[in-house]
Amino acid sequence: MYNINDNLFTWITGGMSKSKHNFCLSGMPELDLDSIGVKVDYEEYRKRRENIEMEFNNLIAQMFDVEPDQVLSTTGGTEGIALGSIFLHKNSDCIDVPVPEYEPMYRVPESMGFKTQRVNPYVKLHPGKGNSLSTTIPNNPTGDLEGERNLEEYLDGKHEMYIDETFREFMFPEKPYTLLHKYPEAVVSTTMTKFFGGASWRVGWMLGNKEKIRELRSYRSLTTGSTARFSLYACMKILEKRNEVQKIVKKVMDENRKTVKEMLPKAGLKFTTPDRSSFVYVHTDGDSSQMAEDMLSKEGIFVSPGKYFGIPTGYRLCITSSPDQFRKDLEKLCEYHEGREKS
Repeated sequence: MYNINDNLFTWITGGMSKSKHNFCLSGMPELDLDSIGVKVDYEEYRKRRENIEMEFNNLIAQMFDVEPDQVLSTTGGTEGIALGSIFLHKNSDCIDVPVPEYEPMYRVPESMGFKTQRVNPYVKLHPGKGNSLSTTIPNNPTGDLEGERNLEEYLDGKHEMYIDETFREFMFPEKPYTLLHKYPEAVVSTTMTKFFGGASWRVGWMLGNKEKIRELRSYRSLTTGSTARFSLYACMKILEKRNEVQKIVKKVMDENRKTVKEMLPKAGLKFTTPDRSSFVYVHTDGDSSQMAEDMLSKEGIFVSPGKYFGIPTGYRLCITSSPDQFRKDLEKLCEYHEGREKS
């Protein structure tokens, strides 16, 4: 079906050393914990470690207005995708994944041998009675919301759903929000990696009704079994400073979103809204993987081509770098496209 070694992760890790203008990182840089008043104290952790998972679940439940037994911690967002895929496989006949989509959302169930099909979410969809939905909202890589992708027939309460909400914080809600309140029969997940710059901690969580969380917990023996307790402790400290983190991230996003809207149209590029995520999707004609290779080899411009999101055209452009650096990098990208137009 595909070369397992040809994936988004290997593209990013393999091209990083050649990159001069990096648009492949969708998460914020690692937080300076001192700057937001976070003190990670190992001695304090040792005193609390036996109850850390319970404390973490209680904190997430309080943040999202759910019960603690509706929360399951995970080892990053990747484990959430694996557990979500297993859940859908066990409870549906076929997993439908609307593309373009974050590659693991379809690669993981396909690699496990689960019946999966990639569907076009921009046409009227008629899912089978036993079909389920696996998707990201806001969508990775476009930033689209469910209503913009004709997903209504899945969101009727009659189909099982797994929704990765990793980028919802980039919409800057005053209070943390989950689509579980809108779709109570769904299973949702998120991670500390992107908005909170917490890649080093490898912590995420899933939400669902109590029965589904019990089922998901039973599948964890197939993955990691549990989340590292010290990581949970550190992430609790960070989440308690959510307002401070939000101010830092919003300052970067506001400036970079403004730059995107100013510069990309001047280069004649069409792109999705930058206002709901940490990236935009730039629409191009032809084989975008060849274009991405050309951009990287000639100019050191590093983007993620559409083939890693299930379509052949276009590329994801991330907007998480510092505003000054982002403007310089985007100038180089626009120069590349303007040069192609002239030639």
